[in-house]
Amino acid sequence: KIKTAKDTPAAEVIALAKADAAVAAAIDGKTIHMAAGTYVMADSELKYCPVNFAGYPVAVSVVFKGGYDAANPQAPGAAPTVFSGNKEVAGFVFGDNVKFTFENVTFADAVATTDGELIKTTRAAVFVNSTSATLSFTDCIFKDNVQSGITASDYEGGAAVCVIKGYVYADGCDFINNRSGSRGAAVRVDDKNDK
Repeated sequence: KIKTAKDTPAAEVIALAKADAAVAAAIDGKTIHMAAGTYVMADSELKYCPVNFAGYPVAVSVVFKGGYDAANPQAPGAAPTVFSGNKEVAGFVFGDNVKFTFENVTFADAVATTDGELIKTTRAAVFVNSTSATLSFTDCIFKDNVQSGITASDYEGGAAVCVIKGYVYADGCDFINNRSGSRGAAVRVDDKNDK
């Protein structure tokens, strides 16, 4: 069954992107267990970057664990938690003071095109653009994320992960069938990145 981003508990990820400083402080240091299932990244207000963590005024650390099964909580990860762009929209944008860890999560089917201003704001599945952002991915899958029709060299590459500024760590992750017109289809680290 395809679930929407409004379903819980994965909906908490969406809600956190719109959180104010008070909410951000309340969730600092927490772990969010996300149920297995496919969550479609579609929001009419934020079509081109449905989950935009533009940044917090203070550092916020959260661990997101995918594949949670309430019936068998001691063995999470048996089934994946998938955030899907549904081959229509982009994925996550991370900004100031975000210190997030994702475990056992799949980022799939995000799309970045030259439509309007889209490519200036995100590159597809994961876009990091702050020297105070730190993202860690453990046992995650980046699959079938695509850039299409992009020819300007400043915006090519990184259909799965694009780092303009910040820190990104990946451990035990798989990058499968991510596509770009040129450059690194899976990962791009900007040459101006000072972190």
